[in-house]
Amino acid sequence: MTLENLNNQNHAPREFLSEEFRRLTGQEEGILREIEGASFIDLDLDTIEEQGNAGRRFRYRKPSTHILLKARSTITRVGFFRDPEKFFIPGSGGKNLTVQEELTRIDTEELRQRTGLKDIVEIIPKEASVLTGLVFKNYDETGSWLFGKEYAAAQGLGQIFGRTKHLVDKSGSKSAFVGFVDDDGRMDVRNWPVDKGSKPLFVVRVIVARK
Repeated sequence: MTLENLNNQNHAPREFLSEEFRRLTGQEEGILREIEGASFIDLDLDTIEEQGNAGRRFRYRKPSTHILLKARSTITRVGFFRDPEKFFIPGSGGKNLTVQEELTRIDTEELRQRTGLKDIVEIIPKEASVLTGLVFKNYDETGSWLFGKEYAAAQGLGQIFGRTKHLVDKSGSKSAFVGFVDDDGRMDVRNWPVDKGSKPLFVVRVIVARK
């Protein structure tokens, strides 16, 4: 089944659609938990539009384009760090996308060395719905909001966001970012030039495994 067909369905099957990555094995997850303190969560293969229709709350979803709202997540389970001090890749704030990709590569290599897991990968998600889904599903499990005040405070900021590679228009000049969840559980999904950094725009440590 193709991703195009799935986008035309109301309910996508729970399978890993990414052509690059796979689910972490039970052994990989166990090692990441024991050594790194990682957490894991199952995501839905949904779009930001579907999340809103299901009652998930957003403060902004701009630009409100088909490209942003209707792109379906291709990843169903991720590893991440609930600890605000470990949630983001260190030093990734204020950098453009090219530099953030290199920092992600370096952080991945360091994680592999510490754990001995050669196939794990930290990614900047291609779909913004991966990060929005992570925020909502984590709240369902824990009652706390990723990107909340404690996450911003850990970086010395009043608000904080996570970069994605989700391009928001055909020009390819801007990508979506996610974050700044307020006390009412409303989230921002906006965009920023890929060739520019912004002080509160970081890379979230999102862990999968390569095929």
